[in-house]
Amino acid sequence: MPRFPRFEPTIGESLTISISTLKRWGHLKPDVLILNGSFSWSRGGEKIASVTYHLQPVNADLKCLTLVYRHGETPVRYSLDVVAAPTNLGGGKRWFFICPKTGKRCLKLICPNGSHYFFHRTAFGLLYECQKKSKGDRVYKNTFDYLFKLEDLQEKLGSKHRKSHYQGKPTPLMQQVLKWRKKTERQTKTFWQISRKGLNGQEADGLL
Repeated sequence: MPRFPRFEPTIGESLTISISTLKRWGHLKPDVLILNGSFSWSRGGEKIASVTYHLQPVNADLKCLTLVYRHGETPVRYSLDVVAAPTNLGGGKRWFFICPKTGKRCLKLICPNGSHYFFHRTAFGLLYECQKKSKGDRVYKNTFDYLFKLEDLQEKLGSKHRKSHYQGKPTPLMQQVLKWRKKTERQTKTFWQISRKGLNGQEADGLL
């Protein structure tokens, strides 16, 4: 396992093992039996870490994933369950890890700086990078993200062969435009409320 610089880690800076990766590699198909493979991570074109894994089916909805690696000079080996649950749409399954620390179902397991193990993010109390920003910074960013999203949708709606209504009802694209108009209006209102607080000499959480 690698050594990272010593600063407060976030989820984005952690090593991650995801269900989507196993699915993309075809490892979760029902006809796949015992598998051996490895995960690896690189930064700046240089390999910084690798983990060997062993994936074995127990039944149609349960697989056992064993991770094997070294943390410094210490060998690490442990197993966790990978389970399938019916989707809300019916007729399909969705796979999840069961975190060996918290027992939570999750789509990703992370190993941040200083940890020996891959667990669900709540086991480490980590934040996403955006959560470390002040409230004002988040509102500022979200406001412009919403405006850009709405602008893109309205451009699509104004393009050739696009219709806002069909047989008297809003088209799916028009429904998206209306949805994002409402969200943008609410977000813009919040933006100006925080801005006015800053102008009145109150703390605006770094917005102004």
